[in-house]
Amino acid sequence: MLLEDKNYRELWEQFFIFDDGTLYSSQFLIGNFPFMKHHIFLQSSLILPDSKRIIIQNGRGTDKWSFDKNNLNIKMFDGISHHLKGRYPHYSLNIKNSSASINLKLKSLFPAEAFKKPANPKNNRILTSLYAPLWEVTGKWHKGENKSWINLPKGQGFGLHTLIQGKTHELAKDFIRIFGVNSFNKENQNKIIMTSTLHQDDKRLSNILLFLGNEKISGFKNINLNLKNIEISNDSSVPKLYQITAQNSKGLLTGTVKFTKKYEYFLLNNHLSMIEKIIARVFPAFHRYRYKIEYDLTYDNASKVSILKGTGFGEYIKITPPSFKKKRRRKR
Repeated sequence: MLLEDKNYRELWEQFFIFDDGTLYSSQFLIGNFPFMKHHIFLQSSLILPDSKRIIIQNGRGTDKWSFDKNNLNIKMFDGISHHLKGRYPHYSLNIKNSSASINLKLKSLFPAEAFKKPANPKNNRILTSLYAPLWEVTGKWHKGENKSWINLPKGQGFGLHTLIQGKTHELAKDFIRIFGVNSFNKENQNKIIMTSTLHQDDKRLSNILLFLGNEKISGFKNINLNLKNIEISNDSSVPKLYQITAQNSKGLLTGTVKFTKKYEYFLLNNHLSMIEKIIARVFPAFHRYRYKIEYDLTYDNASKVSILKGTGFGEYIKITPPSFKKKRRRKR
């Protein structure tokens, strides 16, 4: 959207799980920062089945990237080539720098899903939607300058868009993403996608989509998320058990999501140069904890009880304020 607000931030995020267990995520962050208007950052993480991790991250100023306001088309250049583009149902994601190259072809099975707005107007300054609720994905990758491409198996994913108008750490305490896609029942692929934001007034706003076979179930209200099994990791409290109850006009959803195997802890600051780290001190930090999940849920709509049970991907993001604090001048 490229807003003028000095605290404007916009996130275009992509998450994928492939049939061999490969996990891939990428985030385009656009925003206004001190001395940097409409700057863009790309952070990308490829985690292979043997747990090896390849990280790609770059930043570019206004004159070294482009954005089409009418269509999804984000392109970063000047020695790199990061490109996200498409229109329902076909999209593509191509990431390339000296570290690695990743090319993905994406097909969205459903159109974009806009989520309900918070009741508190102040919390409307963080708005989230699924611009691609459920992708089928194929692709390939190679490391460094090696031109020998490695094909990825089929996979699934989703695209998330978040618009932030304000200082993030003054608006939200955490973000949660749940992507349950690998159903244990091969004949009935029931899946769940959930996003959740804990606002500074301690009101949690959650959104849930269910996929029961080829049917999308939405419209959930009265979503209650109970966070349990708190684990201390990298000085943050990370919940590893999520008890869920939610209701829509047709039925009731109940059950649990467990964080099991840890994929990674990702903090962008850990991958910056010394100069970049000094600059980053004036911004809030996003501590990303990524796990394999197991989901065990039941959706009862009176006429039919559907079981959702399987594995997938979960992310808990703890937001901490800037480490740099301005010194207050003493009045004389």
